[in-house]
Amino acid sequence: MNIYIFLFFCVLVFIQSSCRNSEPKYFTVKDLKGTWKLDSTEYEVHLKSDVLFNPRTNMSLFSIDSVFNDIIGFYKFEYTKHCQIEALGTETKFRLQHDTLEVWNTEREHWRRYKVNNVVNDTLYLQEMLGGSLEEKFVRAHQPENQLDFDHLAIFQKYIGCDDNVYILGKDGLFQHYILNKGKTLEFYSYNLLKSSVDSLFHNFRYVDITTLRDKYHKTASGYFHHFTLFFVKDGKVIKTIVDDGFCSPPEFKAGFLPIVGFDTRNQQKVEGDRTLLHILIPYLEQY
Repeated sequence: MNIYIFLFFCVLVFIQSSCRNSEPKYFTVKDLKGTWKLDSTEYEVHLKSDVLFNPRTNMSLFSIDSVFNDIIGFYKFEYTKHCQIEALGTETKFRLQHDTLEVWNTEREHWRRYKVNNVVNDTLYLQEMLGGSLEEKFVRAHQPENQLDFDHLAIFQKYIGCDDNVYILGKDGLFQHYILNKGKTLEFYSYNLLKSSVDSLFHNFRYVDITTLRDKYHKTASGYFHHFTLFFVKDGKVIKTIVDDGFCSPPEFKAGFLPIVGFDTRNQQKVEGDRTLLHILIPYLEQY
């Protein structure tokens, strides 16, 4: 008889344990507060897998406080002749209830839901609540001590079936936008940005040490036809070139250059622009 009593208590303990495991964990905004980025090992796994890199859907660098700040940002992609990208900002609303985090996608206008599996010290484990989604590991983002010394950044954007775009931003405030077709300039715009705007745009690179990045980030079948080549220029010379083929560069790097590509120039002061830097870049552009 004692063996039956023992088995009964074993079953009872198992049921209680299962119930506790099925209960949702309780997290507060304080638990998630701070800046998080996709762990580098997770990023490398994505790079080698079939996972598509898409700033419209992948949440890979963000901060949480009174608002949710998707540091890479939200974007509207206009697939017209020039195929330009419009930045929609980085801040959005969010809701946290027990272990469920909901983030409002500004561009697609819907809630994306994530399960907070755990927060351990400086590590956050999230899993999007979609069929087949895997748990992802995030770590706290820190600003590196080393920063590349450059005075101009040129971004060459290609998309199949569209004219090419070249964006050049100088730390002196001059912002230029060229629309090219087969190397020939179709349209040219030049603006003088406020110092606050320039500082804000370059500040977006604060989480990445550009000197340690690879020369090229590429996926064999990325699923996207966006191609970006970035030229970092110092004293009229290209000192570093980085290629992002299919949005697959590290998230902290995309957070730096995509806001420049999507910068809204409608209320900026137009000025006469010097095209010297574009002429310097033409031999490089012809390689991509």
